Amino acid sequence: MKLRGIRKAVLATVLAGTAALGGVATADAATGAPSANVNVGPIGVGVSAVGGAPIQVRRDIPNLPMFYQPAVGPHAYGAALPGSRWWGQCWTEGQWITDFGVTNNAWIRVSPWAGNVFYFWAGALRGDAHAGVPNHC
Repeated sequence: MKLRGIRKAVLATVLAGTAALGGVATADAATGAPSANVNVGPIGVGVSAVGGAPIQVRRDIPNLPMFYQPAVGPHAYGAALPGSRWWGQCWTEGQWITDFGVTNNAWIRVSPWAGNVFYFWAGALRGDAHAGVPNHC
């Protein structure tokens, strides 16, 4: 298989995984490269966005893990792509993390979708210490 075929196969796997998470990813038809505006968040996928605020993963954070609790656990729900957008329901205190030049114990609860609720560490999101989410859980 040529490199071009391998790249397309990898892209197909990424797009399929994104779709399985309930999100949408797009690719440039000519090059097969993912588009710069990848949106993996559950906004608009049958979610009632009452309270909270939109959040975005920092573009310098590769594959941000999603956890079932506001702490790093042995099992992650999945991972969010750099720059992806989500709906942050509320923030809560959790495990202190120091990474990417940030020390923070704020975790953002992401609106439930596909029957699951999960948390992102706020230090990996754009915005202030609570990623712009005004309400406490």
